[in-house]
Amino acid sequence: MEFINNYQPPAQTPVYGLDHLLDPSVPYDFNFVFPVKTLGNQRVRLIPFIPAVFAQQFYNLIEPDLQDVLRYLPFAPWKKLEDVLVFLETVGHRKSDWLIFAVIDLTKNHSDPRWGEGALAGMIALMNCVPHNYSVEIGAVIMGKPFQRTHVTTNATGLLLQWCFSELNLR
Repeated sequence: MEFINNYQPPAQTPVYGLDHLLDPSVPYDFNFVFPVKTLGNQRVRLIPFIPAVFAQQFYNLIEPDLQDVLRYLPFAPWKKLEDVLVFLETVGHRKSDWLIFAVIDLTKNHSDPRWGEGALAGMIALMNCVPHNYSVEIGAVIMGKPFQRTHVTTNATGLLLQWCFSELNLR
């Protein structure tokens, strides 16, 4: 029995003009399959990642330790802010099965006019969401070095699990 497989990977669509992502006057469309909301407890708040609000601060947080922070991630390495913006556009926006959150550590005595109380600790994402299969993955967990091995990732993951199981009725 003979057979063939003529699979061709889809062509990558080039990304041009990322300036709109950093413009706070342009509303950001999350393009996500489920409703989008902010999650939180007493220690951590997860805010949907709006590039105009978080991208520069996030890059500044991870930039001193880029090699270590991104070592095991398949979509890295990021060498400059533009690389982060390309990721946010191609994965975080164009793919409706991803939702990226900014992780805010509320235990730090810090505030920022863009997001309020707390310090930006990193990002975490819901990815590969398939509503008809009731499935989702938690991934793209990238925390700045000062927030690694702390309560931040555990609390962020717990908030996502709680939301996915109790409100989105995923399995």
